[in-house]
Amino acid sequence: MRSVNFKNDRGSTMVEFIILGVLLQALVLTAGLGLIAMQHKQLAAEAMARHALRSLLLHRVPMAVTADDLAQQFRISESYQLQLECSDTCTTPGDIAVLKVSIGQVSAEASMVVPQ
Repeated sequence: MRSVNFKNDRGSTMVEFIILGVLLQALVLTAGLGLIAMQHKQLAAEAMARHALRSLLLHRVPMAVTADDLAQQFRISESYQLQLECSDTCTTPGDIAVLKVSIGQVSAEASMVVPQ
């Protein structure tokens, strides 16, 4: 068996390269997964805002029903908030309705003119 000489740096460059490479890959992977999760929530919030507002104004389906269905489809486990704002009462044709959906740190808005 060969004796180990700790005073010699031969071969340590390869070990350092491998260890630093693995650490950097883990860091990039963690950051990438966080960004993907945030983008997933953003897409879900935009879809929920758009479809919930359309279903309310066109078909009189409650916003919560549509939002719950889309949250299940997007597999959103976090709670979300729906906030409807109207220029008047949301029942007069020509009014502008704006629905804001917030999921965690992301939010999205959809606006639509109330149809006749």
